[in-house]
Amino acid sequence: TGKHLWAERYDRTLKDIFALQDEITMKVIEGLRIRIVDGDRARSLSKGTENLDAYLKILKAAELYQHFNKDDIAIARQLCHEASALDPNYSSPYSILAFSYIDACHFGWTKSCPESYKQAFEFAQKALSLNDSDAWAHLAMSTLYRMQKQCDKSISEGAKAVALYPNGADANMIYSLALSDCTRHEEA
Repeated sequence: TGKHLWAERYDRTLKDIFALQDEITMKVIEGLRIRIVDGDRARSLSKGTENLDAYLKILKAAELYQHFNKDDIAIARQLCHEASALDPNYSSPYSILAFSYIDACHFGWTKSCPESYKQAFEFAQKALSLNDSDAWAHLAMSTLYRMQKQCDKSISEGAKAVALYPNGADANMIYSLALSDCTRHEEA
């Protein structure tokens, strides 16, 4: 019929029941991720953590972030801080935080753009220090370098993001902006 059925076996002791429950939940979420958040984006958000609660907080933060309004981004930031407290080695919370500070300046939600950009840079660097294959952290760096007119760095970071997230509209858009702002219009 063209349908593929699969099964997995989970042999554990009774004392591991809650860990097993989280493991199965993560597998189900991964299988359904296309319905929760764009498939490629969900895949990138899940990399780097096995903590189900941290992952779920980041999925919710990413959803709220997409609303692009001050209140929802404030909630998304809180969720990112909670996720990073649950798993300090998970890069995605820091990537979303970086973009939240970039956008705070773009949308006029901050009293100090230099301070917001400084925080964005710190969060993006933190994400990359944890996971150099975090496309969103590279996109944040590309955006920050582009705003500082550091063309080579902006293009380099954008190219890394596209290599990691080739079908991502955001990755291609930000890379294209870097190329365009650096007068490489045909490539953009």
